[in-house]
Amino acid sequence: MKATTPARLALPLAMVTMAWAIGPLLLVGLAQAATPTTVDSAGNNAVTTSCSGVAVGSSANLVSTVSNASSGTTFCLQSGTFSIGSAAVKPKDGDKLIGVAPTVGTNDSISATSKIVGTGAQIIDVGNAKNVDLENLDVSGATGTSTCSPQCGRGISQGNNLSVAYSRIHNNAATGIGGGGSGGLFSHLEVDHNGSSPFTSCCAGGIKSAHPFTVDSSFVHDNVGNGVWEDVCGTSLVVTNNTLSGNTFSGARYEHNQSCSGSATITGNLVTNNNLAANGGAAGIAINSVGGATVANNTLGGNIKAGIKVGGTRGPVTGTSIHDSTLNKDVVKGCTLSGVTCYNNI
Repeated sequence: MKATTPARLALPLAMVTMAWAIGPLLLVGLAQAATPTTVDSAGNNAVTTSCSGVAVGSSANLVSTVSNASSGTTFCLQSGTFSIGSAAVKPKDGDKLIGVAPTVGTNDSISATSKIVGTGAQIIDVGNAKNVDLENLDVSGATGTSTCSPQCGRGISQGNNLSVAYSRIHNNAATGIGGGGSGGLFSHLEVDHNGSSPFTSCCAGGIKSAHPFTVDSSFVHDNVGNGVWEDVCGTSLVVTNNTLSGNTFSGARYEHNQSCSGSATITGNLVTNNNLAANGGAAGIAINSVGGATVANNTLGGNIKAGIKVGGTRGPVTGTSIHDSTLNKDVVKGCTLSGVTCYNNI
């Protein structure tokens, strides 16, 4: 558990059951009463324990239910497994898919009972939709090979201002969350066991985008590839208060493939035992061919090759500051480069 993260709220089963008691599983079109979002010990909004909108039981066709509704609809998913086959759920602008409140473990693990499982290229395809909100879900099963990369194998394909919270995204062939779209906010997630060898050269990992996004208070672990990865000219990456561990490449990677300005804030994370593939360019935290990064107040240990690594020749790394992190015998590489400052790392 991260020392910097407040204790998470694990809801008693009885509370969850009461909040979601609504009758038979096959329910579409009934309105559920809303109750206030619960609050954790730090006063932050925590798990949404009820939902007001269209109730959808697991025996319903979730793909067509979402497709046939108007934009801005809230779908309240009951407990159970929504097996969608090779199709994808495609939300519209302002849609919300909210499942039953999950149990949150002390290490930010997520046990959600509203499960969306598919066998196609994408499970939830947000596409170009804006302001979609996904909460309290378990999303898995996206498939693909190198012939369809990078568009396939995504558990969730990102749109603009996508919000994903209190959900587990796992066992997808390429990435848990990936694709285009700006302004993603990913909070209180467990993102694990995504990625596979056909995708390691392009996109394998937990979360990857070439656009600005934020990952906060999440458990990103045991992915093939990078845990969190912003590529190309994403211009803004924020990674705070997460546990990043057991990923085969870097726990967090900020990268450009050309010279362009941007910034990254990677702070307050527990970053351990990453780069299991011993990749020469990877580390617990990697800054590659881009500057403007602040890497501070992280706790590291057991990361192969380096705890923190700055380098790359495709763009300048100036304006990068690495400070006040606890290394636990990990090393920092790149401190001698022009424009990189390192201090108070112990």
